[in-house]
Amino acid sequence: MKFLIADDNDLHCEIIKNTIESHGQCHTVRDGDEAVKAFAASLENNDFFDAIFIKSKIDAQDGPHALRQIREIEQKLGFGLSEEIPIIMTVQDEEEQIPETYLRGNGTSFIIKPLTKQKVLEEMILFGLIT
Repeated sequence: MKFLIADDNDLHCEIIKNTIESHGQCHTVRDGDEAVKAFAASLENNDFFDAIFIKSKIDAQDGPHALRQIREIEQKLGFGLSEEIPIIMTVQDEEEQIPETYLRGNGTSFIIKPLTKQKVLEEMILFGLIT
């Protein structure tokens, strides 16, 4: 398995990476632009990510904008809903505009911070990435 983590907070990256690296390769980027580029490169190399974790408010290009761009790329390539790569947004708290953060960008799910190993594992199990 292969995972993309897009977060500008080193601690959050480490929590996600330490939780999932035993299940596959982790590629970490610092912003939404880099996430879109990494996603596009993975498609060009026919080496798809199995899931993407992306922070909702991230430097350069925000998470929802990057998420929409990733979904647009999938649509252009003819991905159906069942073929979309799970994109899990990490959001600051319940006060953040969750519909704005992930629904408008067609995210798969979200995790409300604080990030914990348990929350990350629960999302991976939910989407059949691990058992």
